[in-house]
Amino acid sequence: MNKKCCFIIPYFGSLPNYFQLFLNSCACNMIYDWLLFTDDETSFHFPSNVIRIITNFDQIKQRFANKLGMDISLPSPYKLCDYKPAYGFLFSDYLTGYSFWGHCDIDIILGNLDAFITDSLLDKYDKLFCLGHFILYRNTEEINKVFMTDDHYSKIFTNDLYCRFDEKPISPDKITIDQLFLKKKLKVFGDSYAMDVHVYEESIRRVLYSPNKDNFLYENRKKALYFWETGRIFRVYINDANEVEKEEFMYIHLQKRKMEMQIESYLKTDSFRITNHAFVELNKDVMSPCYLRKELYFHYNNNTFLEGFIHIAGFIYALRKGINPFKVEIVKRNKIKWLPKYWYRWINFIPNSHDPIYKNLLLSGNITNGNESV
Repeated sequence: MNKKCCFIIPYFGSLPNYFQLFLNSCACNMIYDWLLFTDDETSFHFPSNVIRIITNFDQIKQRFANKLGMDISLPSPYKLCDYKPAYGFLFSDYLTGYSFWGHCDIDIILGNLDAFITDSLLDKYDKLFCLGHFILYRNTEEINKVFMTDDHYSKIFTNDLYCRFDEKPISPDKITIDQLFLKKKLKVFGDSYAMDVHVYEESIRRVLYSPNKDNFLYENRKKALYFWETGRIFRVYINDANEVEKEEFMYIHLQKRKMEMQIESYLKTDSFRITNHAFVELNKDVMSPCYLRKELYFHYNNNTFLEGFIHIAGFIYALRKGINPFKVEIVKRNKIKWLPKYWYRWINFIPNSHDPIYKNLLLSGNITNGNESV
């Protein structure tokens, strides 16, 4: 079997509680391989296309320093994000025979990759996608050394802070791998096929990066249900014609979400529902249009009163403390200790007229000026 790509994943610390579901989704994409470099020896059922290599963080740091021929800064595993564009060079001994290599996060559940990553895309582009949680690169010596262009990497790899070298910058003065690709006139495919979930909302709301506008776009909220079924990720919702509609995604990204496992057998399940904070086992009957319409109505109308109450309570609490609830600062996660437990989660109920809050929120908690809807 000709493999399309090998994904490199260095990960140190405890793997997520739903890691087996990630592995199950990899097993449905046998034309791709994954190499996991980790110090977590927890027992999992690894499919044949996912290889775990037991190592430690210090050994990876030494590998990077030796390959780059320089002293590097790698104070914590999070800083590995800046090194992702260099994985083709740093792990070249593992990539022989692959046409593409890539990196992806493990807080994702994969859908049918082959339905989106077509041969025509791979033939046309040297780099696919722009956000660090899932990117592919053509596996050639030239491409694998693009990160070395203009020696920017030496400053990034000696900086203790995360510089966002692997993805779209927050500020225009930062150098990213995409800018280096475009400078060398290499072809980059920037559109996203992912269900990238907004970090700062309790509900599941999609965030998109638009390469044309070089900005993040927040999708209009949909009353939708999300599922993984036999290797595919999709959502269902009632469209403007009052019909149940299905939309498929390449993967769902659940960044910073604590997810409960409400699945009896991780290995036997071939379908489950993805809620705000849980994976829920399904039986086949629930996929009927009649059930979906009923569930959509019940799920969203049943919670409206509770969500509205939490929003109003948090609003009143802020006023009583003498703090303006519409200031950007109060919704930066983990920064303000007086906030009610769920206040930042229900910030999505603030009316659009107060969008200075929303337009300054981004996945990582940094500040940007994007607030468009798609």
